[in-house]
Amino acid sequence: MKTIDMSEETIKTIASILTSKDDESIELHLKSIGNENATGVDNSKGFANWDLRYNELLKLSSNFLKPIKIKRGWEFVVLYNLSSTQLYICVKKKRLNEVMKSDDMTHYIKLANLLGIDPTIKEMTPLTEQLELFDKIYAQDDNLLRMAKNIYNLTPSNVFIFSFDDGFIPSIEALSFNANQELIWQKDYTYLLDSNYQVDINSDGIDSGENESSTPLKQKKNIVRLKRI
Repeated sequence: MKTIDMSEETIKTIASILTSKDDESIELHLKSIGNENATGVDNSKGFANWDLRYNELLKLSSNFLKPIKIKRGWEFVVLYNLSSTQLYICVKKKRLNEVMKSDDMTHYIKLANLLGIDPTIKEMTPLTEQLELFDKIYAQDDNLLRMAKNIYNLTPSNVFIFSFDDGFIPSIEALSFNANQELIWQKDYTYLLDSNYQVDINSDGIDSGENESSTPLKQKKNIVRLKRI
């Protein structure tokens, strides 16, 4: 089983794009739909977040890595390694679990897992019972394979999924599945993420009492809060 054929520097760039948030852009999005206070209907914010990520991923073109826009009712981006022909897909951890536990085999992630041309990948058994994320076994279907080829128009040697969480404590790992949608490889890349905080110093207005001259002296107590950018 091959591992991801990218430098850690490139993986770190991808991880940073997926787990970072652009609060200013989201604020502009909220204004554009008349929801500045974030109290109204906000059905499209999720798409705005993904558009930000995808547009950054599209800037990663190099002599070996090529972002590809895929259309399936909407546009999403996959990364294709020109030298090793590996395919990389990005998805949130929560969404990945939902997809893999569902009975729908037409989701683009499951279809991508059918594309590996290396027969040893298709037949590999799960890592261990403890590491299996999903417990469904799927019969092979030529129609699904044709659908996958129509969507991606690629014949990758391996398919890897970057599964991430962009919450308060961001994390990211890479996963690979066989054609039965069973986990066969995983690696945690959270260690590549940089802490991204700014210090916000505010006063709580606490009165510290009087000094020796009996002249009232108010002393502001500084509280340091970590605020995620």
